[in-house]
Amino acid sequence: MTDETRRWTEAGKVLAADAQAQVSCPRCGLTALVVTDASPPDDPSLIERHLRCPCCGAYNSILLHR
Repeated sequence: MTDETRRWTEAGKVLAADAQAQVSCPRCGLTALVVTDASPPDDPSLIERHLRCPCCGAYNSILLHR
């Protein structure tokens, strides 16, 4: 596992628990990730949490149960 992958994993853990947490971008570290949630139309019991860096454009997502 790369260092960046470890940082994304840690960011995902923090943001899964608290979408309002300020987490630095795991790639560039220059700014906090922007978090948006969406509900998959086929399963409203899930939340897709999208994590994006406004500085470098890095992106990842996590799937959560409500």
